[in-house]
Amino acid sequence: MSCPDVSFIIVSWNTKAYLARCLATVSRDAENLGIEVVVVDNGSSDGTQAKLAQEFPAVRVIQNAENVGFGRGNNIGAQVSRGRALLLLNSDCELSPGALEVYAEALHRS
Repeated sequence: MSCPDVSFIIVSWNTKAYLARCLATVSRDAENLGIEVVVVDNGSSDGTQAKLAQEFPAVRVIQNAENVGFGRGNNIGAQVSRGRALLLLNSDCELSPGALEVYAEALHRS
């Protein structure tokens, strides 16, 4: 199994709508870059898990029983990721068109 270029680690706690928009922008621009997306859900009660399963089945979800915080959530995601590089992304971020292309060019130069 080949290693992805980038592992996106996204920690979420009750941010279902924001997270969906974030994931849509990642998916939109990732066609020329090998990626994996890991969402660490900190015990959301807003239907995040169902939305991920229905709309983003390729996303790897780590389900915490409680809110372990942003830092620990990122560490949990990093431990299971396989990418050559990690990109820690807040669940309320939306990538600008072309941002991943710029990131990929910089990654391949390093």
